[in-house]
Parts: sequence; structure tokens; C-alpha cells
Amino acid sequence: FDWLATAGDLDGLDWRILEPNERYDWLTDGMSDDWDAMLPLASKAEKASGAENETTLFDQFGPGVSTTRDAWVYDFDRDRLAERVERLADTYNAQVVKWQRRGGPGVKPADVVTYDGREIKWSSGLEASLRASRFVDLDPAAFRRAALRPFVTKWLYYDPLLIERPGQQRAYFPTPDAENRVICATDKGSEKAFMTLMVDAPADNHIVGAGASAQCFPFYVYAADGTRTENVTDWALGQFRDRYFGKARRATVNVTIKGDEAAIDTESGRGLEITKWDVFHYVYAVLHHPDYRARYAADLRRTLPRLPFAPAFWPLAEAGRELADLHVGFEAAPEYPLAREQSAAFAAPFTALRWVDKDKTALTVTDALTLTGIPPEAHAYRLGNRSALDWLVDQLRVRTDARSGIVHDPNRPGDAYEAFPTHVVRLVAQVTHVSVETARIVAGLPDLGLPAA
Repeated sequence: FDWLATAGDLDGLDWRILEPNERYDWLTDGMSDDWDAMLPLASKAEKASGAENETTLFDQFGPGVSTTRDAWVYDFDRDRLAERVERLADTYNAQVVKWQRRGGPGVKPADVVTYDGREIKWSSGLEASLRASRFVDLDPAAFRRAALRPFVTKWLYYDPLLIERPGQQRAYFPTPDAENRVICATDKGSEKAFMTLMVDAPADNHIVGAGASAQCFPFYVYAADGTRTENVTDWALGQFRDRYFGKARRATVNVTIKGDEAAIDTESGRGLEITKWDVFHYVYAVLHHPDYRARYAADLRRTLPRLPFAPAFWPLAEAGRELADLHVGFEAAPEYPLAREQSAAFAAPFTALRWVDKDKTALTVTDALTLTGIPPEAHAYRLGNRSALDWLVDQLRVRTDARSGIVHDPNRPGDAYEAFPTHVVRLVAQVTHVSVETARIVAGLPDLGLPAA
């Protein structure tokens, strides 16, 4: 009001002229002039066109799994999930029979079927299946380990009928044992800080956090017959090979060729023929680079990522490979040596992790156990607005879904009445190790050679 009073009228305003850029963005504060010149990770327009002459790093990409009924189709325990899904399927199939008897033109599902939230969770997709008289056939192969949130996996019943928007994850993981790695990244339009995480299982659409969506970029894409193709485009591979190890580069290094092996730089010991895996890992390292995230924060909110050609390729590709192995294999990682403050008194079953102090150096597991000695470096590794350990604190807790009454309990059968859940303690120590190592690798990433801001 003071500002309006000072201005008085339109003539008293200090106007600023906005000029749209080539993408017709009017609000361009913070956006970089060099963004459009970099390599696009993917393009929705190009993907939709089916163009053969691709000019993106990845051919296929898509969102994560969006179930619309997480409480029903996710669980920490497979047996609990199987019982719940069977109950859901029985309820739904019974409603299909009722619809076949009483439904028809002009009849609404709400007039025929039950909408009791304790028995079923309806959505537009499930109602469409009801109208089409499609039944649920339980399939043991549909139970998958899935990446729900960073470093938090659950069992998922991956059925295209019970999942509202399964996305393209079936093309990435067609069977429970399908081999693949997928880079998940925050989609455009998010107000949360950009994050990325590599997984080797179906990813939830909100793996980047509630209120934001993820885009997934797989290394392999599987066809219906089970054959797979590498998803890094030939065009992108050619761009990297020409940029870093073209004919001019080959002429300046000593190379040795053994049989059918690729040419090797005898000074560095590195291959001159970049592979698609090398490009994949280069992408993962660049998406972690602090300079990249800081400079292009505004651009990443508006479009899918684009990548620069850094002065040196191999240090980034190798760092990306190390990060990928660390993040995908977090459940087999070494345990960081956290100290335990343990009471001999009986403790109730685990219900939640809780930070003890504002510096987050200690975590209470139960009233009988506190883990201490969490180093500051563990919090330097950020995934969106949280550290990896913050994601565990947020997700590893006993929750009751308000509508259905379904309880999600991270306790495992053997841990439920012990003093503390051993698998939770182990996971905290492993994720601490992963966080510390990630912070170390990211701090050592080489300069990207970005132009001055």
C-alpha cells in the first residue's frame, strides 16, 4: 500500500520492458544465454515425432510410476502387500460383476459400486476399467522392488490395471530380473531444487519428492519380445567421439591396438573410443556438478536438462560411474562407523527415526538406541531440499493412511519386538557412507569450462 501511495498513478511507476526469448519465455531472470546451445538430454517433440535423425542424448524417456493408490499397492513387506492386493482385487472384481448386472448407458458407477475407502480406492483409470468389465488377475511376477523415494525401496504390485499411470517403466523393467539402470531427475516446472538419482528398479513418479515429478532416462529399453536396445542415441555417441577423440585428437597421441580392442592412449591408459555407457556416466556426473546446478537453476525449472562439453571427458565419466555404482548399490554399501548409545531396558517396536540435535549429528532409533557421530559431510549430499538421511527420517516411520486405515510399517517380522530394527540401523549406516562418499566425489569433479555468467 505504501508503494502504491508513493506511485500515485500509472505515470509514477518505473516500468521495465520484458523481451521474450526464442522459447517465448517472458520471465527470463536467471536464465542463461548459452543454455540452448548445449546438448539436449531429450525432447518430447522429437520423441513424439519418431524422427530417425535424432539430435538428443536419449531416445526414450518418461515419468515414473504414478499409482494414485500408494497405500494399496506399495508396502515394506511383500507378504503384507500380497494380502492387501488380493483383498483389493476381490473387492474390485466384485464391483465389476455388479456393474455388469446393473450398469449401462446413463448409469454412474457411484450409483452401483461401493466407494468405501476402507475397501477400495477409485480413480478415473480404474473406473474406465470397470466400465469395460476388465477383471484383475493376480500375477506373482507383478511384485517388484521399486524406488519409492531416495534410498527408500518398497515392494510394488506393478499391475497396469491397478496403477493409474504406469508410464514406460514396463519398457525399462519388463520382468523382475530385467537388467537396467535409469537416471531419474526432477522434471521441469518444479519449485524444489533440482536433483538426480540413478536406480536399477522401477521408480515412483515422486521419487524426487511429493509435489514434484520425475523424468526417467534409462540405459536400456526393452521391446515386447524381450530384446533390448541401448537408449543413448548414435547421434549423441558420435558427438562425444568427434568432440574428444576425433581424427585430430588421434593424430596427437600415442595409441596401441591389441586385436579387436579399441585404441588406447598409452599415456593415460584410457580408451579413445567412447562407449554409450561412458556417455551415460558423463551425464550423471554433470547433473551432480555444483557449478552446473547453480548456473542453470532457472533453466532446469523450465526445460529438460541440457549438457555442456566439459574440457575433459574421462574424469567426469569415471566420476559418474563411481557415483552410479555407489547409489545403485547402496543396500550393499559398507556401514559408516556410527557410535551407539544403547540402553538395556526393553523398548517398544520401532516407530520412527528422529533427529536429536539441530546439527543432525545423532539419530534416535528407539528409546533404547541412539546413533551418534553422523559427520557434517553426510548432509552435504542433497537430493532436492533434503539430505539422503533426511529422506530416511521422512520415510522410515509407521504410518496409517487416513482414508483406508492401512498401516505401513517398516518393521520386519523378526524385528517387530526386538529392542531395535537391525535393518534400519544398517541402512542408516550405509546411507551415511554413501552420502560421505558422494560428497567427496562431487567436491572433486573437474571444471566444466562454463562461460562466465
